Amino acid sequence: MARSSFLAYLSAATLTVAGELEFAESLSSEPQSQGNFWADLAEGQLYKNKDNPWISSVKVEGRAHYQAAWVDGNDTDGNGFSGDFEEFRRFRVGTEIDFLTAFEVSVGVNLVDDERYEDGDLSMGVEDYANAYLRLSVDKLFDLPFLDELEFTYGRQKVRVGYEAHRSSNELITVERSALSNRIRGEGSRRTGFLLGAEKDDFTLNLGVFSHDRSDFVGSWNHGHFYYGSLQWDLSKQWTLLIDGIINEGQGPDEALGYDWVTSLSVLYEKKRFGMSFNLAMGDNGDARNQVFDEDRQGAFYGAVFTPWCWILEDRLQLVGQAQYQISDESEGIRLADRYLIPFHDAGTAEVNNGRGDEHFSAYLGLNFHPWKGESRVMVGVQYDDLQTPDGNLDAITTFLAFRTSF
Repeated sequence: MARSSFLAYLSAATLTVAGELEFAESLSSEPQSQGNFWADLAEGQLYKNKDNPWISSVKVEGRAHYQAAWVDGNDTDGNGFSGDFEEFRRFRVGTEIDFLTAFEVSVGVNLVDDERYEDGDLSMGVEDYANAYLRLSVDKLFDLPFLDELEFTYGRQKVRVGYEAHRSSNELITVERSALSNRIRGEGSRRTGFLLGAEKDDFTLNLGVFSHDRSDFVGSWNHGHFYYGSLQWDLSKQWTLLIDGIINEGQGPDEALGYDWVTSLSVLYEKKRFGMSFNLAMGDNGDARNQVFDEDRQGAFYGAVFTPWCWILEDRLQLVGQAQYQISDESEGIRLADRYLIPFHDAGTAEVNNGRGDEHFSAYLGLNFHPWKGESRVMVGVQYDDLQTPDGNLDAITTFLAFRTSF
C-alpha cells in the first residue's frame, strides 16, 4: 500500500470498525461499560466496551511538537559562531485496538520529516512507522497466581534504556533528551523485536531480542540482533529503581546501536511538588567487530545525568534543572546530541569536530507552562555545553522555545 494512501485507509478502517461495533453493541444484551463520553473522546477513546469479546477498545493518539533554538558559542579554533533553528520536531498519529479479550494491535506513523536544522528539507506525509506491533496479554486469559501480568509483544517497538527513554516524548520535562540518553538508546531506539514483559507486586521485568534492521516498518532478521533487559522496582510510593542493559550480538553491520554493550542504573524520586531522577550509565563502543574501525571512537564510555524539578504552581508552572557529565577512554568516544551543535559541522560554518570528544559537561535550566490540564505545554530552556575534543575546547549556549500538544 502506498504511504500516501495509508492515512485514508486508516481513517476509513477506523470508521468502519466503529460503525460495526455500534451495530453489534445494539444487538448485545450485555451492558456497555460506560464512562464520560466527552472525556474519553478527548483522550482519543473512540470506543470502549470491556464486555465485548470481539473488540473491546478502539483508541487513536496523536502528538504535535514544534520547537525553535538559538545557539551562540566558541568553536574548537576559538572562533565565535551563532545560528538559529526551527523545526516540527514530531507529528505523529496512531491507533490501538484491543480485541479477542487478550490481544492488542498498535500502529503509529510519523507524518513529518523536518531536516531543516541539518540544512535539509521539510516533507509532510507518511514518513515511517513509529510502532507496529501485536501484543498478547496472557494474564487476561488465565489466572496466574505467580504473576500479576504476563505479556508477549512482537513487532516494531521502542527500546527503553535509561530513565529518559522510559518517558514518552509527551512526558519529557526538558526540550531534548540528554546526549547521554541519546547515546545509550542507540542510533535508533525503535526496532523490530520480541519482548516478554512480566509484573509481580512491585517488580516489572522486560526481556527481549531485537533486530538491527532499520526498516521503516517491521524489519527482517538479516542484519544481526541484540539482547535487551530491564527491571523496575517500585521501592515505595516515592522511590523507583530502574536497571536496563543491552548486549550486542556482535556479528555483521551494527545498524541499531553504535556500541557493543551498555548498562544503566536510574533512580526516581517524586513527592508532591518535588522530584528528581538520577541516571548512571556505562558501556563500550566496541571495535571493528561492531563496525567501529576508528580507534579514537572505540573503548569504554561513562556518564551521569541528574534532573531535579519542582512545581512552582501545581500542575501549571514547573521549574526544571539538569546536569550531565560523560567521559570516554578514547579521544572521540562520546558525542553530542544531534541538536543543535553538530549542524554547524555539517554546514562547515564552525569547527566542532562533528560533536565528538572525550569529555562533555552540560547544564540545563527551564520552565514548563501548562495552560490547562493535560499534555499541552509551552517550554523554555537554556542549556550550556562544554566539550573537550582532540582539536580543542567547544562551548556553547543554546536557548530553546518549544510547544507540545498531544491526545
